[in-house]
Amino acid sequence: MNAWLSAIAIVLLYIMAAVLDGPTDHGTEVAKAQALDDAHRAAQYRQRFESAAARACGGENAAWSELEGGAIQCRTKHGRKTIVANITHRSQQ
Repeated sequence: MNAWLSAIAIVLLYIMAAVLDGPTDHGTEVAKAQALDDAHRAAQYRQRFESAAARACGGENAAWSELEGGAIQCRTKHGRKTIVANITHRSQQ
């Protein structure tokens, strides 16, 4: 009889431990992971945009400034405006 009571007590302790531990907050973890992934993608997109702008203006060290609508204004090393170029997004598939 004592063995059965001990076994039931142990099972009840395991059940209580599982219940008191509570459910995990999986939804919040997924949202945080999605936000981190979105930020990573935005950073990658910005890096590709800046690289394309530099190539359009003549090279890695080219001076440029961003205009509205994704256009860029290339500049000489003295700051004079040269050309306006549009950078378009191409999907990579």
